[in-house]
Order: sequence, then structure tokens, then C-alpha cells
Amino acid sequence: MKDGDIAVDVGTFIEFTGVVRPNPFTASFERLQRMLKFVEVAMAMEGGAERPLSGAKPNRGQNPPRRTQEKPQASQLKAISDFLEQLTNDVEREGTSTVVLESEASGYRAVITLFDDFLRDRSMAELLNREFRVLCKVARHLPVGSAEGVDLLASSGISGFPPQILAELSGAIDKMSGEGTVQVSSPATSIDPPVIEIVPIAIYL
Repeated sequence: MKDGDIAVDVGTFIEFTGVVRPNPFTASFERLQRMLKFVEVAMAMEGGAERPLSGAKPNRGQNPPRRTQEKPQASQLKAISDFLEQLTNDVEREGTSTVVLESEASGYRAVITLFDDFLRDRSMAELLNREFRVLCKVARHLPVGSAEGVDLLASSGISGFPPQILAELSGAIDKMSGEGTVQVSSPATSIDPPVIEIVPIAIYL
């Protein structure tokens, strides 16, 4: 396999050029979690508008102010948001972030684990969805036709769950996207070949 004129073999140093994409598993849940935060705020504002002022007393002949009952939807949204946060934190180990470099020229993708302490911008706003060059060392090479891919959940606790649970989560997101409720990509649990895993040394334009 060649990326331009550079042979890609395990243990060799290469320069890999491509567009930096976020982890295709956690990115979907992180976007959904941020959307749920907006829904929670909107529901809280709606409930606050209906809540009577503290200490207010009804005038003679008027009915007492109606108390706003706690909405079960708010508790459900909070539980879902907490679950998604735990899910993404479990997959992305503390202090690290996984990204995927897509090379249109070679058709390959490169999976990279970045240490947050070495990033100039820990939000990665300047990296994501932009093209960069990466000086790196190849740790794993899965060419076209390989029977396996790169498992994005290999070191996470969720990898011990039955596959049906992940399938149900992906199916629920696909259904919401299909109905136009949300615009979130279906989470991917692995990167299919051709793909390489690399240890980055420097990322630059």
C-alpha cells in the first residue's frame, strides 16, 4: 500500500496527509448530548414561567396559584444525558482523544490517539474537519481485504456489553434522524480496512 510515494509498513516513519475527523463513535453521542442540554434548558425556562412567585398569596375571591408539577420528561432527559456522558467518557480514556485522518488520495484512513496535554487547543476546534499532515510511525496496517478493522471500543467498558445494546442505540439514532427529529450520524464502533493505526510525532499544515 502506498500513500502517495511513501510505502506504509509497520514500524516505519511516514508523513500521512488527510482530513481530521472526530471519533465516529463518540462524536454522535456528544452531539446528541449537547442537543439534550438545550432541551433541558428550554423545559426549565418553560417551567419557571409557570411557577408562582415565592410567598405570593391569592386575592380574596381568587383561586390559589397552581403549583407546577415536576415533569417526568425532565428527569428522563437528565438520565439520558448522564448516560451519554458516561458512555463517551468511558470510550475516550482520560486525557486522550481519538481522531481519524481520512486520505482521499490513497483511500486509507489513519486512527490516531492524541494526548490532550500536548495539544495547543484542547477543544481541537482548529484541527477537526481540516486537512493536516502528520509525521508519525505506523503501529498497525490493515490493507484491503483484511478480516478485521480497528475496534474503537477495544479498551472501553462498554465493549463487554452484548452487541444488541449497541445495535439498539445505533438504531434509535437512525430512527430519530430518519424522522427528522435530530440530525446525528449513526455511531460507528470500528474503522473498516484499508486503515492504519499510527503514533503521531507532529501535526502541521
